[in-house]
Amino acid sequence: MEENYLHHLWKSKRFDNSNLKLTDGREIEIVNVGWHNNDAGPDFFNGTIKIDGITWTGNIELHVLSSDWYAHKHQHDGAYNNVVLHVVHEHDKEIIVQGRILPTLELKGRIDHEHYNNYEKLTITQNSKPCQNVLEDLMDSLSQQIQLSFFQRVERKGLEIISVAKSQRLNQYEVFLYCIAQAMGGRLNKNPMQELCTKLPLLIVWKEKWNEDRVKALVFGIAGFLDDVETGYQMSLKKQWVLLKRKYSLDSMRRSSWKFKGVRPHSFPTRKLAEFSEIILKLTPGFLSFQNLDQINSLCLSIFNFKLDPFWKNHLTFSKATKNEQKLMISQTTKNRIKINAFAPYLIYRKHLFSEYNNDEVILELFETIPTENNIVIKQWRALGVESNNAIDSQGLLELNNEFCIFRKCLNCQVGKSILEHKKLVCQD
Repeated sequence: MEENYLHHLWKSKRFDNSNLKLTDGREIEIVNVGWHNNDAGPDFFNGTIKIDGITWTGNIELHVLSSDWYAHKHQHDGAYNNVVLHVVHEHDKEIIVQGRILPTLELKGRIDHEHYNNYEKLTITQNSKPCQNVLEDLMDSLSQQIQLSFFQRVERKGLEIISVAKSQRLNQYEVFLYCIAQAMGGRLNKNPMQELCTKLPLLIVWKEKWNEDRVKALVFGIAGFLDDVETGYQMSLKKQWVLLKRKYSLDSMRRSSWKFKGVRPHSFPTRKLAEFSEIILKLTPGFLSFQNLDQINSLCLSIFNFKLDPFWKNHLTFSKATKNEQKLMISQTTKNRIKINAFAPYLIYRKHLFSEYNNDEVILELFETIPTENNIVIKQWRALGVESNNAIDSQGLLELNNEFCIFRKCLNCQVGKSILEHKKLVCQD
């Protein structure tokens, strides 16, 4: 028996509720199971129960064994003093809280064992997707979960941006630039791109935009790529950087922060920083007034309408020239990555900060126009017969894989719940 499974049973009241009695024989009625707490502290907040007709409101804690209360050291944590009910699978020890015996409800003998056996079979499978052998019978549930996972993903990323904005005290313009930077960084260079934004004051950028090379010098200089000069183009940027660094008392990042190994050449950080510089040059202090898809598309046409410095025609880094000529325009893949990983989190940020609740609909409209991604996770789903038609599907499938399937959170998934409720659907390797 797992505690997570007990949480599911309690939250959904999926156990025999008839003639409930505490371990001391008193009658108990469950009025409200409470609010499930996924953070530290009691498992359920503000539950309401009746014991022998007397109403009690407070927190509720669940354990497999009663003695787990002491094993988890709850007796030393004041957060558990307001627990009004201890729900356990098996009662093996009386729990004393502030001099009183804690009311305990034992669920052993009240659980649907066939339901639990299905849960065990679902979670112990070695398949990367626990439900993959019965997916074809549960496509409706899967479609619902993809939609739920999509909104969970964009909301989660948006809340992360809100947290960063508060901690770094970023204004809305700096937040948007931060979103673009981390989107362009990809998996391996996301963190250094974020660090770059925290060291790149936007007010300084606005002041220096009269000279394009100065903005590029700011970006590459703060990124740490102008310390050791290797080319004439790099030297011209360094001259600007030396002046700007002294003028504004700026610091450089460590060049070693940037990852080249494992990154495709067209996504080398030097190439992405060159593109990022051009995007910065296209932005203006009034660029954030978009409220619908048309305004987003208009902004994208503007900020993506550039050509890189001719130097990048034969370079992906500052040192070695390439054998083949490189395109000086931003790729469609990068454009889509920015729309997915920059615009959506920023719109969620604005939804919460400025009460722009229509942004959820704007995100849906935007993602419907973006082609599906084609990474290894989407290929895995496709091999199981699950098609992805646009970015809504691909982002939902990514979240489903990364946040549910990998961690076997089948109890929180519509597909997993459907399997547990259908006695004929049993997942096996």
